[in-house]
Amino acid sequence: LLNRKSGLLGLSGISSDMEGARDPRYSGYTYYAPMIFADKDGLNSVLQIQNSGSECSSIEIWFKDQENCLRNVLGDVLTVAPGETVRFDPNTVVGPDWIGSAWIRGSQPLGIVVDTLGPNHFTSYTAVAGDVWDLDWSYGNQVSYLPLTYSEYQGWDTAIEVQNLSATYAAKVKVYFLDRSGDVITTLVDWICPRGSQTFFLPLVGSIPGNWVGSARVESQEWVTPGGPLVDPPRIHAVALKEKWADPQRTSRREAIAYNGQSESLLYDWQLGAGKGGTASGSAVLAIPLLAK
Repeated sequence: LLNRKSGLLGLSGISSDMEGARDPRYSGYTYYAPMIFADKDGLNSVLQIQNSGSECSSIEIWFKDQENCLRNVLGDVLTVAPGETVRFDPNTVVGPDWIGSAWIRGSQPLGIVVDTLGPNHFTSYTAVAGDVWDLDWSYGNQVSYLPLTYSEYQGWDTAIEVQNLSATYAAKVKVYFLDRSGDVITTLVDWICPRGSQTFFLPLVGSIPGNWVGSARVESQEWVTPGGPLVDPPRIHAVALKEKWADPQRTSRREAIAYNGQSESLLYDWQLGAGKGGTASGSAVLAIPLLAK
């Protein structure tokens, strides 16, 4: 818990599973951060990167603009000692008025938290580890669940940031917006370039009414081009950003929350739910460490 003047912020720790696996092809680790701001509408993100390995780590930090699928921006190449944490400001290489995603490579396992700050705004979420195909390992998945979303609900709005975890293939992403009973209200389909991200802002979705509370499910779809092979749906990861505004014109923020979407491997194998039990079948133990009323 981080104690701030405006209240308390909950932040989950990063387990060894979340630190990913070493890719045997290039002997390193890769991590993805879907939501990065650089002087965008008063918001700025900061990457907090900790080396949790037993040796010094070389780190590359790359940024991807939502509006540019062809060019990655190399932020910096750093050397970090075991246990050391470095803080990187994207404004040193991108911006102003910039929104996009980041991917980070290191020679040792890393724990990465992305903080976003602005007027009456402080949110944090954790970066996720990339796929290691030779080991058949992925922290991301082809389905991501966002259990709580708002649209013009008592000043709260939600933006869903979805990142494509593939370095080679574009992702065809379909977002299902569901009401509190689980019924599908509407869907949106969009393309996300390799290692890029896309924003789905709920108040701009015409079929979603005001004063709305619901959930969302993001699916990576199969796609094919004429004469080309069928592309296996790339892995994706989503982050939900919820902000409370002082007025309908959104002139000033009052507070904000961000959380990582949950993948099939953690929650439920859409849509059959078949498996060996546990989370693969949609039944498991959910532990909530803090409740207050």
